[in-house]
Amino acid sequence: MLEFTASGVQGIFDNVGINSALARSILIEVAEALPQVQATEHPLGFAHLELTSVLGTSFRTRLHLWTQETRQWADELGSLHDHTWELNSAVLTGGLTDTYLEPRQTDDGQYGAYQIQYGSGRNTTIRLAGRWALDERGRRKVVAGETYKLPPRAVHRTVVDSFPTATLVIAREMGGEGPKVFLPGAASELPAGERMEIDPRWTYQALQRAIASLS
Repeated sequence: MLEFTASGVQGIFDNVGINSALARSILIEVAEALPQVQATEHPLGFAHLELTSVLGTSFRTRLHLWTQETRQWADELGSLHDHTWELNSAVLTGGLTDTYLEPRQTDDGQYGAYQIQYGSGRNTTIRLAGRWALDERGRRKVVAGETYKLPPRAVHRTVVDSFPTATLVIAREMGGEGPKVFLPGAASELPAGERMEIDPRWTYQALQRAIASLS
């Protein structure tokens, strides 16, 4: 059981945030739990550390870690997207800016829409009919210690403001079709990014750098 991490999860639920001392303890605890905690390369450009089974929660709990190295993993599907999840997150270190967009189908739209379909072997993307515009509806900057929420199906773009940035994320699956991504251009079909497992030694060193950022 990751006790400090469980306390952080409760802080997210209570919307009270996570102070720097608790954030540091969470990162230390997760680093000590490696390689029991699996880490994979996420196509949105961060290391995805799955904590659900270690914590024993009925909902998905994970740590997202952005570094100078992880941003090289981002593929062209990673910028504009929605989720099938209801997300609640806390920034442990660093900071990010989320931009919220409303998709609108229009003949002169600059974007094509694609739906990701998850499979046991590999993911695929299916092109959706029509052209789309994305109208900005808001922007939010979140810094270390703050929590934020994202409803399911909200299209957004996340830009990390500094490295390293780490977030503790709680996700509840709301069902329905797979997530959508929006890309400029008119490609008929694009491959979805695959998630490769990360060497625990690299993950440990990356977590140590995140811990040091809170010292």
